[in-house]
Amino acid sequence: MNNTVLVIIFVAVAIGVLLYISKRMSSKTAPEETATETEKELTERFHMGQCLSGMPNMARPFPLVFCAVTENDFVFRMGTKGNEIGRIPRGNIRTITIDNKHCLKIDWNDAHGAPFSTVFDFGKNSEAEVDRTKNGFNTWMKASV
Repeated sequence: MNNTVLVIIFVAVAIGVLLYISKRMSSKTAPEETATETEKELTERFHMGQCLSGMPNMARPFPLVFCAVTENDFVFRMGTKGNEIGRIPRGNIRTITIDNKHCLKIDWNDAHGAPFSTVFDFGKNSEAEVDRTKNGFNTWMKASV
């Protein structure tokens, strides 16, 4: 065989391998992307401020949190499209209060009945946004079973 034929075969195999790898890489999605696509959100995601405390397994505050409403839960994410940081079942909220004019406190129970108090800080001069968010939660809460 001459060198030209070997070069053509090598290039063809290399292109085939690159296409195969590219296809495999593009078909993989992160688990949180898959969950978002299959679970219908009933609202646009809305701003929650900074989550200071009260999510299960929370090791640190989350600086920019948004919430979406699904059929069964309030789903909290880092940013508008970020990873999920927690859920609160829509029927398990006990009370929602505004503390210090700029913090929203949600008292709720998880699926096993364990109590949690989750606190979101909206920052100074945000009384109107906190009040709108509280009213939104009251609208989307389900009656406790």
